[in-house]
Amino acid sequence: MNTPHRYQYGSLTRRKRIRTEDVWQFRYYETTPEGRRRRRSRIIGVLSEYPTQTDALRTLERLRLRLNLQDRFGLPVTLDALADGNVEKELPLLRYGTQQAHLSGLNRWIRRCTRTSAIFGSRDSGEPQTD
Repeated sequence: MNTPHRYQYGSLTRRKRIRTEDVWQFRYYETTPEGRRRRRSRIIGVLSEYPTQTDALRTLERLRLRLNLQDRFGLPVTLDALADGNVEKELPLLRYGTQQAHLSGLNRWIRRCTRTSAIFGSRDSGEPQTD
């Protein structure tokens, strides 16, 4: 069940209160680690704090960004994969001298460390890893 990601706006409504001032309520869906979607709600603030809906929406922007992250439950990234992605995407945008300096640092410090850990094996198994 691989569905495409959509930007989630949620809904902001004004909730009437009997004893206190009316509040702004934000309703949205949240995906659990099991892959199920649950309906959630959060009180944003009272009407005296945010008199218009636009004011309340401005405070929601951070929450919306957190809700719409692409890889909420992503797999861990290895250091080699991170370095390779940097070489493929970021280095071509830099000048030649800067590229050489970054490659030198990657090869000397990052990739050397990952090669030695492959030679000596991981700490979990106690055996050398084979490629």
